[in-house]
Amino acid sequence: MKFSQIKTNCSYCDKEISLKKSQFERANLHFCNVECKHNYNRQNGFWGKQPHNYQGDKEVICVNCGKDFTVGSYQLKISITSDNSTYAHSAVSSVLVKKKQFVSLTREADGTVNFYIGDKNTAPALSGSADQDSGSPVSGTTSVYLGNNAAGARTFDGLIPELEVVEGILTLAQITQYWSHTGSKY
Repeated sequence: MKFSQIKTNCSYCDKEISLKKSQFERANLHFCNVECKHNYNRQNGFWGKQPHNYQGDKEVICVNCGKDFTVGSYQLKISITSDNSTYAHSAVSSVLVKKKQFVSLTREADGTVNFYIGDKNTAPALSGSADQDSGSPVSGTTSVYLGNNAAGARTFDGLIPELEVVEGILTLAQITQYWSHTGSKY
């Protein structure tokens, strides 16, 4: 299956790039690589306006030095797609800035997805709707992207300190058991 391509220019360096129609329609800004995206963001201060998930500023206290400072508050979530067009999402605001979390994701062969999120003191629980459709995986493809998409246009600028991939679909009880052995790290 060949996707129709749309020619446009990188929003940072003006280099001509080709994108799938779905990628082109998903964003107003387009970049030829992650470096151009980061440079654009640095130069324009988050596209010159607050992103769509910005929820205002929040006063916090630094846990190391005790000083007050202001950070932006965002409604962050985790998304996954199995076909590059159908997305499943964890609950809105389920990903917290500056807080370690335990995240588990199950994906069945047909693309059915469930997200489970917890932290050091809270066992993982279903986040978002149960049994979400992430699209039918494309036959013959084996790529899995974590922290970005195939185009490199959705960069996660954070730390994933531990990653474990297990064979089979774990139940919530099995996920909770795993969390109880590792949860103190998060």
